[in-house]
Amino acid sequence: MIYKTLLTRGSLRLKVIEKDENTPSKIWDIYGTYGTGYKIINEISNCHFWLDKQIQALKPKLIVSLGNVALKSLKLYFKDSVSLKKFSLKENVGDTIKDTTPWIYPLYHTSKRAQMTRSVEEQKRDWLKIKDILLELAIPK
Repeated sequence: MIYKTLLTRGSLRLKVIEKDENTPSKIWDIYGTYGTGYKIINEISNCHFWLDKQIQALKPKLIVSLGNVALKSLKLYFKDSVSLKKFSLKENVGDTIKDTTPWIYPLYHTSKRAQMTRSVEEQKRDWLKIKDILLELAIPK
């Protein structure tokens, strides 16, 4: 199996391609909520090769992750981050993780489903805070 990471609308999306000599390729897109227990943690970890390539190429100062799946992936990728290990969207949304390079600003996904947990107005305030974080990082506009 080959696993490839794609960033789609800011959230982690996995494309799984399975091929063997006797059958044509099978392709699955896996994204969104994976039910209880995150059944594909190994697949997310396997995609970290691609995530690492993207981070090395772009050298971002800030990663804005959208949703629990993207947050889970970053927790696995930045294993040494104490702040990230303790981070929960429900308890800490709006906080910036600063013990990683790049900094991480986890947010709820912008889907209708996420609005059951965090209102549109609260999400707007979260998004507007990005400007202040970038100023703190001294990134020119």
